[in-house]
Amino acid sequence: VLCEGGPLPQGVRVAVEFDGPSHFVRGGGDDGGGVPLPTGETRLRDKLLRVGGFVVVVVPYHEWDVLQGEGERDGYLRARVGGPALGKRLVSVGYLIERKGQALTIAALRDLPEWHLDLVGRGPMEAKLRALAQELGVADRVRFVGAVPQEELRFHYAAADLSVLASDREGWANVLLESMACGTPVVAADIWGTPEVVQSVDAGVLFAPRTAAALGQAVATYAPVRPAANVVRRYAEGFSWDDTTRGQQAVFATLMERRFDA
Repeated sequence: VLCEGGPLPQGVRVAVEFDGPSHFVRGGGDDGGGVPLPTGETRLRDKLLRVGGFVVVVVPYHEWDVLQGEGERDGYLRARVGGPALGKRLVSVGYLIERKGQALTIAALRDLPEWHLDLVGRGPMEAKLRALAQELGVADRVRFVGAVPQEELRFHYAAADLSVLASDREGWANVLLESMACGTPVVAADIWGTPEVVQSVDAGVLFAPRTAAALGQAVATYAPVRPAANVVRRYAEGFSWDDTTRGQQAVFATLMERRFDA
């Protein structure tokens, strides 16, 4: 990749997708190998020119806290998704129906006066959930975001301190791994298949019984010790397609061995 001052040194990690503000830069020299910027790729070139020849090392948002501190990362993300710039934030992503338990999450805010909640999604329960938030006196801390394009969901997950799933039944909930992959740990009801996903404090915490009080307590207890975003991301990477496939192959191999041994 070329900038004004010359090619990047070998071994410097650069992503052509710029995922953050332009002040995330690192100095670099002009005495190393490099490859030309792809034809038509203007976003990174613009950033390189803007910083006057410095080498721009683009860091994914779930790793910003390693280099710049969580305040820098959160400031960018929250400006992008909207809502309060400061304060503790929960996010709950899913269809607004009774089974998903958004009512429990709203009710838990009574015990979490410093927290705000983003509800991402639409559904037939929206009017009832809005009324509940008003009734409980927490409407000023609940934001109904609505439906969000799939490619934008990552920013909503990453802008939150914790992601909540209060469903009364789930198989293998995609939202859990989606959140972890974005560096945000989860607080989830201890039901059905959820314990198979949340197996470590690096992923999040389970709560039981499935009540607003238990959810509030889980958030209050876990938030001060939640891991850094890059730690959560590494946990999620253990559930990649490759790792999952290898696990299935191991199960099949064990079953075949037992069959022939019998």
